Amino acid sequence: MSIRPSKAEDIAALQAVLEGTMLLLSELPPQMIGGSGQREIWITAEAGGRAAGFCYAAAETLADGIW
Repeated sequence: MSIRPSKAEDIAALQAVLEGTMLLLSELPPQMIGGSGQREIWITAEAGGRAAGFCYAAAETLADGIW
């Protein structure tokens, strides 16, 4: 297993992960992953050459510089 930055090509596989967990809506818009200038961090866990999981982090809006 490896960890790498998420990319738009991962969206379909990550949607399948989301549907299985029901933690977030599985309709990940492509602009949420890999867009330029974004402040969010998306990373993908890859197993067997396929996206198998992900992590999302964003700056806390109520505290300067807190993630």
